[in-house]
Amino acid sequence: VQAVALRALGDVGNASSVHTLIKALGGESATAAGIGLRTLKGDGVDAEILAGLDQTAGDARVELIGVIVDRRCTNAVPALLKDAADDDAAIAQAAFKALGELATPKEAPAMVALLLAAKPGAVARQAENAVVKVAGENADAVVVALDSATSPVARVTLIRVLGRIGGDLSYAAIMKARTGAAPAVEDAAVRALAAWPDSRAADALLGIVKQAQNETHRVLALRGYVRLVGMEAGDKPGVTASRLAEAMALAKTSDRRKAVLGALANVPHRDALDLAMSHSDDAALHAEAGLAAVTIARTIMGKEHEAVRVAVEKLAVSADAHIAKEARGILEQLERFDDAITAWRISGPYMQEGEDYEALFSIVFEPEKPDARNVTWQSIAAGSHATYPQVLDLRKAFGGDQRVAYALTWVYSETAQAVSLQIGSDDGIKAWLNGKLVHARNAARAATPYTDKVNVALNKGWNPLLLKITQNQFPWEFCARICSRNDERLEGLRVDPDHEGEWRLDAPEPAEVLGPPAMNGTPIYDGTFEGWEGNLKWFRIEDGAIVGGTLKETIPRNEFLCTQKEYTNFQLRLKLKLVDNKGNAGIQIRSKRIPNNHEMIGYQADVGQV
Repeated sequence: VQAVALRALGDVGNASSVHTLIKALGGESATAAGIGLRTLKGDGVDAEILAGLDQTAGDARVELIGVIVDRRCTNAVPALLKDAADDDAAIAQAAFKALGELATPKEAPAMVALLLAAKPGAVARQAENAVVKVAGENADAVVVALDSATSPVARVTLIRVLGRIGGDLSYAAIMKARTGAAPAVEDAAVRALAAWPDSRAADALLGIVKQAQNETHRVLALRGYVRLVGMEAGDKPGVTASRLAEAMALAKTSDRRKAVLGALANVPHRDALDLAMSHSDDAALHAEAGLAAVTIARTIMGKEHEAVRVAVEKLAVSADAHIAKEARGILEQLERFDDAITAWRISGPYMQEGEDYEALFSIVFEPEKPDARNVTWQSIAAGSHATYPQVLDLRKAFGGDQRVAYALTWVYSETAQAVSLQIGSDDGIKAWLNGKLVHARNAARAATPYTDKVNVALNKGWNPLLLKITQNQFPWEFCARICSRNDERLEGLRVDPDHEGEWRLDAPEPAEVLGPPAMNGTPIYDGTFEGWEGNLKWFRIEDGAIVGGTLKETIPRNEFLCTQKEYTNFQLRLKLKLVDNKGNAGIQIRSKRIPNNHEMIGYQADVGQV
């Protein structure tokens, strides 16, 4: 009954109820009292809770500190600073935890002083957590304390905190503290650098690996170095591969080399593949090297067909069944790629309010401007399409409908030569080669490989190829290849989406946009039924248009109006109207009447209510 009453008091009470609830914190209904204090509303409630803090002790005081945190009583910070020095470890620990939530950087100097005076163990750990949380990225108070601290114990504590805060100031302070440091201080500095949150500490760690006399420090530094350089694998894979090669040379045991190989697996670069393969014959490292190699191979096979092929052909006969299976799968994928361009960087999505894919096709977004700036590119992997592995999936990368994306790569040709650029896209596509618009098709369609074929010319050396792909809805994909104008594979072409050459598009200029054909063909309807045959009971001419059926009575069977003349290759263009969205009609093409039957056989495009 008392617990229910205390909870209810939190709902209906006011500042005058605080004393009753605080008093109950020391009894059997402490939980209910705590709930009441947390939910109590009204002017003066927080002030009364703060005034009551000095009236509690032990577990009740710890609970009231928790209430202060949950109520976000920032005015309690001075009192919490006092409680952080309490002899009761539970109260001090609760106070430090509360300070981590409520204090601001201006309280950091006082908190650092309290940290250095804190009891070792749980209180000191909570104090470190609070200082790190309050400091954020501002290490000033901790650096000032480190500069004046003479005790190795204090310097170790402050270095540990700076390592968790990170940043330029913390890094400089730790490097300064290492000069002539006592062994315990040097150990703390090495451990802080090994756990550093960004790649800033990589060079210092490499120096420790090379020069430290302490074997534990060399091991910690190598682990930290490998972790930190691995952070840049996505942005600078070539540099990362080089730095991991240096780490591998410094790794003196198999376990340390395995750690390097583990990081190497995340580096999408040919040099990383070569490094992994160079250790694949080492019996102690074969499993790790092979696994790293197949992992790298999957990420770069779109760009490095031949290098990957050589590597996985070797791994396909590995004694490790898993590695061999993975390698054979990659070989099969490479065969299906054939001569497709599977290495691209993509940018997007680009949209404009109220515009659909058809309108977006003609809108000039940043990547296609002559002075394109601030374009963010990312890699895209081929091979996920079950039927056409050479098709790249933009929907997986960007999602959504009514938008566009751009794809960029560089093609190297050993000679200047006339070639065929062949493209498939879902939906519309534009293509620029060496800065010039060479192809444009504004359409909603599926991405069937190489439906669009354009005669173009490659320059000797590197040729930038940029595509713009529109998205209507559902799948959003594209594929491309460059082959001879006889559709034969070209030898000597290389593709590198990360090539760092200079490129820019010419100013936008008119280009042929493939779409519905112009009305310059042969009319098959002249306003009469001349040249047509069919049951004219159900077909008539109104306002110059052929009208089929009627809304007044049911047509007993399918009826067809057919041209008497046959056509071979053609493009058919016409307009259809379904009155009141009723009925069922359509157009038959490449069709003929079935003998002694009213039906036809052939292809039909239906028109009807959905």
